[in-house]
Amino acid sequence: MKIALVGTEGTGKTTLAKAVSEKYNIPYVDECARIISKETGIKVREDNSDKLYEFQIKCLEMKLKEESKYDEFIADRSTIDNLVYYLRWVANDKDSELNEKYCRKCIQNIRTYDKIVLMEPKYLSLVKDEIRTGNIWYRESIHFMLIGVLEEYVEDYIRMPFVYLEDRVNYIGYLFDKEKKTW
Repeated sequence: MKIALVGTEGTGKTTLAKAVSEKYNIPYVDECARIISKETGIKVREDNSDKLYEFQIKCLEMKLKEESKYDEFIADRSTIDNLVYYLRWVANDKDSELNEKYCRKCIQNIRTYDKIVLMEPKYLSLVKDEIRTGNIWYRESIHFMLIGVLEEYVEDYIRMPFVYLEDRVNYIGYLFDKEKKTW
């Protein structure tokens, strides 16, 4: 199984993915943005559109490379997230050929996930850091963009039905068929 957690900032994706990885000994695939930002010095919401383009390209390349290493994984974010953030921060400043190429790569990879779980932004309070803005309106706009992409390109995605971490971990374990519970 290849399961990707998608969602706007601060929805508990990283915490959940790491907990699932640890509990079930399933490879964890990082969200990549923090790593790329640290390596390149490029900020997530850089004023320079060329730098933002470079940042998004590097994030997508790293995501694809990391996911290709495993037959089974839990991913903190997916190429759906890559697509949404590219559309939000880069697409308006690039020509249609570049946009189409980037979007096509993201969409092709969407089909490699066995399950996609949308994390809802309403349950957790947001801790602002170098990646997260803390802006509720921004958070909601990304959430609705994610839903739009999911509705367009994913036949069957799951909205995380649980609030508490232990329940979330057990539910993802159930999706991996690691626990013989009936939900």
